[in-house]
Amino acid sequence: MQSLLKYCDLSTKIRVMKGRMLTIDDYNNMMLKRNVKEVALYLKNNTYYKNDLIDLDENDVHRGKLEVLLYRAVVRDALKIAKHLTGNEKKIYRYIYRKLEVEDIKKMLRTLQMGESLTVLDKATLFVSRYSKINFNKSLEAHSISELVDSLSSSNFYGILKPLITKDGEIDNFTAEMVLDDYYFQKSIKQVRKMERGKDKELLEEMFGLEIDFKNIFWIIRAKKSYNLSKEMIHRFVIPSYYKLRKDVLEQMINTTTMEQLYKLAEQTFYSKIIDFRQDKVEYQFLNYMHKIQQRSMRTEAYSIAPVIGYMYLKELEVQNITNIIEGIRYDLDHDSIHHYLAGLK
Repeated sequence: MQSLLKYCDLSTKIRVMKGRMLTIDDYNNMMLKRNVKEVALYLKNNTYYKNDLIDLDENDVHRGKLEVLLYRAVVRDALKIAKHLTGNEKKIYRYIYRKLEVEDIKKMLRTLQMGESLTVLDKATLFVSRYSKINFNKSLEAHSISELVDSLSSSNFYGILKPLITKDGEIDNFTAEMVLDDYYFQKSIKQVRKMERGKDKELLEEMFGLEIDFKNIFWIIRAKKSYNLSKEMIHRFVIPSYYKLRKDVLEQMINTTTMEQLYKLAEQTFYSKIIDFRQDKVEYQFLNYMHKIQQRSMRTEAYSIAPVIGYMYLKELEVQNITNIIEGIRYDLDHDSIHHYLAGLK
């Protein structure tokens, strides 16, 4: 009864929001378009993105601008949901939007690394809100990596990025992004474990647990297959948290000397039921699985945190799918080829 009272109104609002999301027909129609402009106009004229694309200049449509407007839609929805949360539920929501903060920092680091000014970024696509501890006004004034990191001094991100700055004021982006992801997952799972027992805790443990396990397995495969990294280096970026992947099995995977050994170990885990690790597009197999998990939780646990975390997951995935359609059209891929790079449509 307490959960019903706590989440009743919000669950109804999110159900309405979810009902407006893109359909299979929308995706099929977009995949048949010839260029970015046609995709953008389809979204503006035929879908619930019409309000998000109200500022779209139909005479000057390009991929970068469309992606900015779509990301704004994710941020708007995140803030819209936050307004309806109070007390402990608002703390729970912190787990979800922290990911947006991490992605914003990555975006700013990449921009400076490419020698561009942060003024090229659209502030409306950053998670600027009273819930964030990042002073974006100060961060966007940074002219260097060092200045950007210093601007984060009021947040925990400063302490994890500052030690990575070299004597010449640079930073290795790969290391920085891996460390940021590690911080996000470790901090989130630590806070979830502090929660009182209940459905919300169980759902959050499942979401973060599955993502951490998969991220670790995928990282080990990529490190060995594409980078030929030492086991010491692989260890450095493994997230020390375990859900359905046992710690001893993960250690064995790190210590394998051939890809065949690694694949055989991966195939003995829970994740072999949902992923063929020997095939391409391993990430999309996992995203399809997570899509099903979120859909199921939103349906069966309507009066819990499930609709909140589920909707934001599906929203980000939807925007990623649109981006992949645009990329596929750009490379002149046919409908079926583009479809392989979309998640949650099966």
